[in-house]
Amino acid sequence: MPYFDKLLWFLITLLALAVAGSTAIPQAESLLLLSTTALLFAFLVAAFRLGQRHPAADAGNGPNPVVARLQSEQSVLRTFFRALPDMAWIKDAEGRYLACNPLFEEFCGIKEDQLIGKTDFALVDEQLATFFRQKDQEAIQAGSPRVNEEWVTYASDGRRALLETVKAPIRDADGRPIAVLGIGHDLTAYRQLEESLRDTHHFLDQVIDNIADPIFVKDRQHRWVHINEAGCRLLGAPREELIGRSEVDYLHPDEVRVCWEGDNIVFNTGRDYSNEERTIAADGTPRHFTTRKSLITTSHGEPLVVATISEITEHRELQEALRASRHILAEAQRIAHIGSWQMDLPDGRMEWSDEVFRILELDPDNTTACRDIFLARVHPDDRDGLQHCHSRCLSRQASSDTEHRLLMPDGRIKHVHQHCETFFSDDGRPLRSVGTIQDVTADREAAERLEESRRLLQEFTAHREEVREEERRRIARNLHEELGQLLGSLRMGLSVQRVWTDPAAFREKLPALLSQVDQVIDGLREAVAELRPNPLNMGIIPALEWLVLDFTESNGIECTFHGIEGVDLPDQRATALFRIVQESLANVARHSGADRAAVFLEQDEANLILRVKDEGRGFDPLTHRPKTFGLLGIRERSLMLGGHLDIRSTPGQGTEIVLRFPA
Repeated sequence: MPYFDKLLWFLITLLALAVAGSTAIPQAESLLLLSTTALLFAFLVAAFRLGQRHPAADAGNGPNPVVARLQSEQSVLRTFFRALPDMAWIKDAEGRYLACNPLFEEFCGIKEDQLIGKTDFALVDEQLATFFRQKDQEAIQAGSPRVNEEWVTYASDGRRALLETVKAPIRDADGRPIAVLGIGHDLTAYRQLEESLRDTHHFLDQVIDNIADPIFVKDRQHRWVHINEAGCRLLGAPREELIGRSEVDYLHPDEVRVCWEGDNIVFNTGRDYSNEERTIAADGTPRHFTTRKSLITTSHGEPLVVATISEITEHRELQEALRASRHILAEAQRIAHIGSWQMDLPDGRMEWSDEVFRILELDPDNTTACRDIFLARVHPDDRDGLQHCHSRCLSRQASSDTEHRLLMPDGRIKHVHQHCETFFSDDGRPLRSVGTIQDVTADREAAERLEESRRLLQEFTAHREEVREEERRRIARNLHEELGQLLGSLRMGLSVQRVWTDPAAFREKLPALLSQVDQVIDGLREAVAELRPNPLNMGIIPALEWLVLDFTESNGIECTFHGIEGVDLPDQRATALFRIVQESLANVARHSGADRAAVFLEQDEANLILRVKDEGRGFDPLTHRPKTFGLLGIRERSLMLGGHLDIRSTPGQGTEIVLRFPA
């Protein structure tokens, strides 16, 4: 067969190979091969048709323009053949080379004109030549292209290369195999790139698997296309089980809804999305996560969502613990009436705890903590001293403690104790002051009341001693002036009777002597009654009834008694209760200006309740505190009974003394 015909069949086969074998050739190279082969084939067909249209062009004596045109086209086709990007060669059925391009010449190390007519046994070692011949025969016998990979060594420079060799039989017009077309595509760089890409994928997989946070890659159907090891551990399943599935197989429907809503936002908007989610781990424990989702696109244009999940369970637990600690601290500050504050000295910004706002009686939602607002609450007489104390603290770089007053809008006074410490930079500049403020109003008032009680107790003790001394003098005077005179007169009368011998005279004098004895006895009874009322011998209820009746008769003030039956108190407690009522009624007579009063003795489950009430002028307990020794005596005896005394009074509406003590 002429060389031109062989080349025609070669190009036809090459075109078929480009179409049929494109799956075995990388896409870019396959497209190049297809386009080049199609161009060559178009030229060759055009030339062939010109030859058929002028069959007599070869005859004649002069140059035939058709032949010249055909020769020109053949030259162009050969140029394209030699310019193919892959090595190409043609062998006849016996394995002898018929043609090759420059790339194959580089591989063989010899030129085409030296190669034609030779076999592989003249070019390479016997083992490799046998392998090449075997592949040629397999292609001829199969009648279709055969593809294989083989490592070869370039004769020109000795470098090794991996070739993807495609061998296809070339047949004549009758279909007989007459040659083998070979195309060798150098896969070395591609395979190296493929291995590099595989190594990169493996490296990235290792990197992703070693990331502590779970990573999920999902498609539009929310199916997982990739999951790292942390994600597998989170769901408690191997990667092989998870790929292709979704959250619906592992999570609660509510959690699935939240996850998919985030996915759809990313798919529909292309913007990153983040939210906090809660799920139940494989062991049943609740877990908290922050999920960040981003959109990526594959090389095929498929959108995917990459979800990175950071577990914040420990962080959330720490937050809850911190919140609980702050709550406990706030409660402790509220109970102890101690607030905390801090001030950034360079810019004057302040922070107050809730208790500071409570002490200052300010609304934290509508008040910004600042020095001016605090100073506005400080009593005007204490502001300079407070600021001087803080300045001294800064100049001496020492802590300070001070007490001052707060003036409330309604005129009330609060007493507070402040402790302040300041932190300084290395060069001595003040940076921040921190401190506490404690409401000590109750302590201050208690201390004042205690001091007042001590003073009154001292006065009461002195008064009681004076009263006792006066009582002693009165009793002594009564005994001396009344009982002494009666006893002296009685003694003189009895002495005279010793010298009387007339019984009739003695009998006449005896009634007078007996009358004197009766007077002595009555005087002794009156003295004893003043020391301890006789009605107490009959019980506390009769004693109080007698006391109320005697009060009404003695003072002209209508007084009633309302008591319960069956109250039995030990002698000492009964005497104390009697004296409390006695002193209370005495105060009614002296201070109330009332014309009516009442005494009540009641009982609840565990206590007796004494109430002495009048309808007199009353007083304001907030502005007037009675300091009579009578009230001190009442308080002292109330404590002796183990009770609680409450004095209630309103101007113009009288006064009520309420004593509650154990029965």
